[in-house]
Amino acid sequence: MSATEKTTPSIWPMFLVGLVMFALFLGVSAWLRSASTGSLEDVERGEVRVQNLAELQKTNEEQLNTYGWVDKEKGTVRIPIDRAMELAIVSLNQTQPAPAYPIDPNAATGAADPAGLPAAAEAPTDPGATVPEALSPENAAPEPAPAPSM
Repeated sequence: MSATEKTTPSIWPMFLVGLVMFALFLGVSAWLRSASTGSLEDVERGEVRVQNLAELQKTNEEQLNTYGWVDKEKGTVRIPIDRAMELAIVSLNQTQPAPAYPIDPNAATGAADPAGLPAAAEAPTDPGATVPEALSPENAAPEPAPAPSM
């Protein structure tokens, strides 16, 4: 072999070291898991927690799916959630959508008061005053069609 030729190191020693390290890691983690077994008190507390959770889930399921009194003196009752959703849908389908706050007719034009707040739409207080063109019934938007009932 000449001085210019280089030998490539074998990969097997690195592979064996990696394999030994991995086996060592698995052994230590298994030993730590076995050493951390809970005491009898911890096991009993865990069983009590499981029972409490089962009772809570049973109570919640009963309250969601049965009729009952919440407060008999006030006349507050509980109904099944499926029935409550059906009633809510019927109620919502019977009402027309309405804005949550007064609609400002000047908002579309971008007009605002000097303080930077949008001008509020007010009805004229003088019976002889004319209605602004934006508020007149001729310029009002058409009524929305009723929502289809389910």
